[in-house]
Amino acid sequence: MSANLAALAYLVAGVLFILALRGLSHPTTSRRGNLFGMIGMAIAVATTLAAHPPAGPIAWVLVIVGVAIGGGIGAVIARRVPMTSMPELVAAFHSLVGMAAVLVAAGALYAPAAFGIGSEGAIHGQSLVEMSLGCANRKYSNELYVKADSRKPKAEFVAFVAGAAAIVFTLPKDELLKGVSGCMSRMGIFRGDDVSIRFRRLDMNCTRTKTDAAIAISRGLDQ
Repeated sequence: MSANLAALAYLVAGVLFILALRGLSHPTTSRRGNLFGMIGMAIAVATTLAAHPPAGPIAWVLVIVGVAIGGGIGAVIARRVPMTSMPELVAAFHSLVGMAAVLVAAGALYAPAAFGIGSEGAIHGQSLVEMSLGCANRKYSNELYVKADSRKPKAEFVAFVAGAAAIVFTLPKDELLKGVSGCMSRMGIFRGDDVSIRFRRLDMNCTRTKTDAAIAISRGLDQ
């Protein structure tokens, strides 16, 4: 595929993504927005595979397996998660998108020639800046932030946060459930609406306003 054709296809996919976001902003046009988003993603994936095809049969198998696993997980979650938990689900998916971006950046760092951004030890300056965006900052090695749409989150929200934290910090979910519920339950008349605790070498900060509540969990670079 020529560079001009690939650029045109990516432009069409970008326009469809914009239309998808616009459609998803209202219930009456959400189905159309979803359709635009799926078509745009299909065009983007097909263009990428055509412009930069996998190196061999094994690489094609890996691509197909990855798509099957991701699509299967998405289909199961879409059927099981109720509409009332959709904001939390979208937030979780956004975190996975961020993780995917970091993994792609890691791949580009270790194999820059495959991405056309230079060679090992001589990566283009602009590409180094792009790869550094969204990575760990100077204070934390890992950080998780989740916000609930209620001042008093339900048990399902606490379980969701504990599950996400278990993946991010590679700790048992049952133990994290104790820490998250403990942090959330401490907020009240005596301790106020901003509580910080230390749990299993993790820093947990719980806050709430008149309409919502949030929790930030982080691990320091020295932990």
